[in-house]
Amino acid sequence: MAQVLKPNCSPGGKSLIPIILRVKNADAEAVLELSRLKKDEPLESLTKVELIAQFEKLTGESVKDVLIVLCGKDDNIENLRLLVHESILLANSVGARGQRLSTSNPSTDTSAAKGSDGKAAQGDPSTTNQQLQAMRQDLDELKKNSKVLQNGVPRVWLPAEQCLVCGYANDVGYQFCQSCGQNPVLIESSERITSNCSVERRLRYLDSLVGSTSYNKKKLSLEKEFEKFLFGGEPVKCLKTASPLDVRRFMVMKDSRGKTQVHDLTCEFLGKLGIHSCQCPLRLAAGTVQSMLGQLKAIFEANGRGSEWNEITKIGNPVCSPEVDKYLHAIQFEQSKSHVVQKQPKPLFLDKLRSISVHIDDLLLDPVLKSSERFIFLRDQAFFKVQYFSGDRANDLGLCISQEVKLLPNGDGFLFSHTVGKILGKGKVNEFSILRFDDTLICPVKALERYV
Repeated sequence: MAQVLKPNCSPGGKSLIPIILRVKNADAEAVLELSRLKKDEPLESLTKVELIAQFEKLTGESVKDVLIVLCGKDDNIENLRLLVHESILLANSVGARGQRLSTSNPSTDTSAAKGSDGKAAQGDPSTTNQQLQAMRQDLDELKKNSKVLQNGVPRVWLPAEQCLVCGYANDVGYQFCQSCGQNPVLIESSERITSNCSVERRLRYLDSLVGSTSYNKKKLSLEKEFEKFLFGGEPVKCLKTASPLDVRRFMVMKDSRGKTQVHDLTCEFLGKLGIHSCQCPLRLAAGTVQSMLGQLKAIFEANGRGSEWNEITKIGNPVCSPEVDKYLHAIQFEQSKSHVVQKQPKPLFLDKLRSISVHIDDLLLDPVLKSSERFIFLRDQAFFKVQYFSGDRANDLGLCISQEVKLLPNGDGFLFSHTVGKILGKGKVNEFSILRFDDTLICPVKALERYV
């Protein structure tokens, strides 16, 4: 039968260690029958808030301190019921306000309270007051002795802590500087925030520097287009789940937007460059397909698909699969069979350079020419002449800055030293020189001097 809290019984003033040990080691669901605060009021009918209020009223302690901190339990309703249940059991065993319950009758207590000589026994109120006064005196004496001992023991020496702002020597663990009043915690936090901001700014700059190249821009654009293609398919896929068939379908879709006309063997324009009026389809050039597949391979590698394809498990980089390789070989064979010739850059001969130089010189003689237009003509003329006599890549020459150009002794020419380019970087440097000669019409040194 469930126990009911006895009238005027409370564990207040007593140690709650028995409650803590029982609740800590007990299981809330293992208790078969819970005690009750009232006969007609089981603990199961009380809410969480009511259980907390009853426990604090009964013991005078906080549920957080007893249940969470000391018992190490969560404050759910099952643990709260167990806590109140154990508190009721302790209260019934202790008695009224921390006194042990007694069944002795009043006559016996009265006779026992007096001694044989009729004087008041130990439980007499006057005797109790005298004992309390003596205890207070002893307590005051202990406090005085503790202060004397505390003042008599020398403090352990610790090195001073210097203020981060003014450099004043403060005690170790100081909260405010005795000279300038600054808080070291606030100073360190502000410096940490400033340092974190500079680190993040540096990382953003490096990411933008790598992503600003033309190759990375093309790869990012291709990645977005491929993700859009996968999302619009059935079923919906992503880069993590794309298969070789998805890659081939995407390349076929891109192939229909090409600019290279692949003629049939019976077409009259077979083997001729350009786009003609026949019904032969336009496709991507084989070199473009190969370059695009290389970019897709790098995209899959960056997304954790690796650089190889396992044909047995169907896991890895789908661009490296035999199906995609077969597709690339088929494109190359189709275009070679149709006599598609790769486009080659047209060579620039000396007579063409002379014609370009004469044309630009005539434009520079125009009296109404604007300063911005004059700058463009001088720049283009110097660019054409330097590229012709140096044989440098046009892209690398376009990235050249003034610090990479040095004047040779006696003004005989210029020395170029490239460190950034398509095939440069990682310690590679491209150095070359251009010399002055008598033909001022096509002299690169003269053109560069006019431009500068």
